[in-house]
Amino acid sequence: MNGDGQADYCVVNIQSGRVDVWYNQGPVSKSWGSQTPAGMLWWNSTTQKNAPVASGVTYLEKWTAGDMVTFGDLNGDGRDEYLYVGKVDSNYTSGARQLASTALSSLSQLLGYAALTCQNRVELWDETRRIAKELVAARPSMSAAINSCLIRALSSIDETWRNHQKEEKERGEGVKEVGVKGLVDLAQARIDQIMRERKEVTSKLGAVFMDYITSFQEPRSQADTNSPLHILTLSNSSTIRTALLTLSQTHPSIPLEITVMESRPRCEGADMCAQILRFLDSKAKEKWRFKITPDCAIGTAAKDTDILLLGADRISSEGRVSNKIGSAAAAICVRHCHQQHQQQHQHQSDSHSKGKVVILSESDKIVAEGVEDRKTENHPAEEMSKAWSEETRKVLEDAGVEVFGEWFEWVGWESVDVYVTERGVLDREGVKRVAEEIEGLERRVFGGGTGWYDLGE
Repeated sequence: MNGDGQADYCVVNIQSGRVDVWYNQGPVSKSWGSQTPAGMLWWNSTTQKNAPVASGVTYLEKWTAGDMVTFGDLNGDGRDEYLYVGKVDSNYTSGARQLASTALSSLSQLLGYAALTCQNRVELWDETRRIAKELVAARPSMSAAINSCLIRALSSIDETWRNHQKEEKERGEGVKEVGVKGLVDLAQARIDQIMRERKEVTSKLGAVFMDYITSFQEPRSQADTNSPLHILTLSNSSTIRTALLTLSQTHPSIPLEITVMESRPRCEGADMCAQILRFLDSKAKEKWRFKITPDCAIGTAAKDTDILLLGADRISSEGRVSNKIGSAAAAICVRHCHQQHQQQHQHQSDSHSKGKVVILSESDKIVAEGVEDRKTENHPAEEMSKAWSEETRKVLEDAGVEVFGEWFEWVGWESVDVYVTERGVLDREGVKRVAEEIEGLERRVFGGGTGWYDLGE
């Protein structure tokens, strides 16, 4: 910790992440005093200076902040730095898109450290790819969006560096003039631009969703202008939340009845409903009605559903969708109710279709073939058991009763009608084409080639 080449003893406070250090002063013998055994002499910063080497971090999950602290010599000065690495792997409140943006921001910051340690452009590119892989691995269940986002970013950085290198050659200047720091500056500038472009994707997706809803609603309006469009959704998808708020601003007159599943154990559905109402257009408040329903009532909630609106944390190349638990049950129930509705009205001229299962997602959630399944993400039993009585919790814990902790599940492609993305409304073939595109980019970035700098020098 102090650069003397000897390992020091660190104590990390599990709640705050505060760090106290006992500095290694080297070996001592019995002659130091009768109460001091032979061994190592440790000097504690707190007892002698009354100040820790790091005061800790402020974090929502205070009881786990210490788990997010680690150490490493980032700038090569022989002293370890204090690192807090909880932004991606410990964030269970943000959606996949938000985590992808966080990962992109982290990539930019870590490239700044890489500029201090990498000696040449080859090392920098290898380090850039290594950082990206680590960020993707941080949240397995949401790695699709993070992976696609970072792969596209690295491909764009690759292109930026190539163009700069060609321009330098055309001017007759050596490509080494820019140096590692200059390359990092170019990469960080490109990442900043990508972050701005990602905001435009949200607008495009909102526009496609708006067109889909209006086309769905038009025949209904002709049949019954007072009949609201029934939308069922769950969890707290930032994509769904933003799309609905955009719709409230552009078409507030469309009558909607939105049922949101509570989405236990963290009740994200209720959170999403509150967040939408907080920013909902005033005109839409007159036409829109909201209902919170317990997860166990999905069979009842599905009966009147026109559209089941699901987000996605991952979409396989064949069209399967990984999303929050409860999604598969919702899709199955809505499908069943839809089939019953068709059977009951098969001899009637039904002017509109009910029970559509719609996936609302950025195309970044689509993964290449063969990488659909990742490590299962399990949460602590306390996520569920904290709602139980103390007596019930104790009896079940003593009996060793297993508490289900998986947070994500797959919805089969046969249960999905369409995929609404910023690229338009896709069917399974459209999803497959996007998967092939991301597979090609992944091979280019991680496929074993030396990358952007391999230009025959």
